[in-house]
Amino acid sequence: MPCTVTEVRDEGTGFSPITEPANCAGTYTLRSAKQTQCLRIEPHDGHWGMFVDIGSPDDQIHCISMGDPDLPWWQVAVGARSPAVHSARGIKIGIIDVLFRPGPNLVDFELTEPGRLEEFSSTSADGHGRQVSAIVAGRGPGKYRGLARDAQVFFIDASVADDTGAASETVLDHARVVDGIRNLWENYDADIINLSCGFGTQDLPDLEEAIELAADNGTICICAAGNSVMLPIEAPARYEAAVAVCGVGFTGVADFPTFLGRLARKAEREKSPFGCEVKTWPHGVPFLHSGTAWGVELNAFAPSLGITLGSENGRIREYYGTSYASPIVGSVLACALAGDQIYRKLAGRARYLHALRRLQEISVGLDLAPGGSQAGMPLLQR
Repeated sequence: MPCTVTEVRDEGTGFSPITEPANCAGTYTLRSAKQTQCLRIEPHDGHWGMFVDIGSPDDQIHCISMGDPDLPWWQVAVGARSPAVHSARGIKIGIIDVLFRPGPNLVDFELTEPGRLEEFSSTSADGHGRQVSAIVAGRGPGKYRGLARDAQVFFIDASVADDTGAASETVLDHARVVDGIRNLWENYDADIINLSCGFGTQDLPDLEEAIELAADNGTICICAAGNSVMLPIEAPARYEAAVAVCGVGFTGVADFPTFLGRLARKAEREKSPFGCEVKTWPHGVPFLHSGTAWGVELNAFAPSLGITLGSENGRIREYYGTSYASPIVGSVLACALAGDQIYRKLAGRARYLHALRRLQEISVGLDLAPGGSQAGMPLLQR
């Protein structure tokens, strides 16, 4: 299995990244056979990344398959039983994120400002914005479809340029986020807006006002809580009118020594919060993602560890963070609202409040929320 070795841990040291990650087609030469203790390995396609402890220079390492790329584990976790069964027809979803160059593997998808593609020196066909969009509206090259099949998806770019003039992979312009929220409810009549971004503990009253105004006009903003390792939930997720989404993993998704398997074992060793076993989960027991922000403002959980997605060239990789939990929640809610005749007759704040109630109705408790919170994980309805 072709793979890339990206980090090495030697005796007496922590992990150190390899300046030029080493690609190998089956055999990797240890940089110091006597000292190397562990390798971080990222397979090129369809296999889990791993931290592998080295017993001897001649150890045989076998990569572990991620399973069915058309029906990934995280879709099964929220109730999918086969690809593209559930529909969000008639629902409009806005995504505000990092610019990317859309390819053929997105459906019912519109880039609201295609001219922005020419404002940067180069724009990747992959990246954060595309990964978030693929959860909602992705397709193939096999039978894979995003969770919100048939929804209309509108993408608004909020990028800022990095040092090279390309769209930054990590930084969004908060003013463009504010403008984007208004644009989506005012000009596109969006039902749901996904915000997989965070601005830490900054006080941003214009962003809070934009989310409140969206709610007054019937649009619900689903927001990633942040990846700040149990620190407070970030803006905009912490605002009262927003839906704050925290992340969870499941113990039985991937065996040790995969990244996800190690995180599950670490949670168990540290006695981190584990969810209930009352429901027969398809992938073990849910546990709180140790890297998720945390607080009483949270409204929902969704998988945020080992999110497997195909790229435009068809390769399957894994991703981590509440950025991916948020569009999972929004997509499941979109499917529930699509068949809700009461929702379709409502407008303004009443429509927003009905969507919020519907999210609570389709959510199952995980026994992970802090005291006083009713947050659970939404499931697709049969």
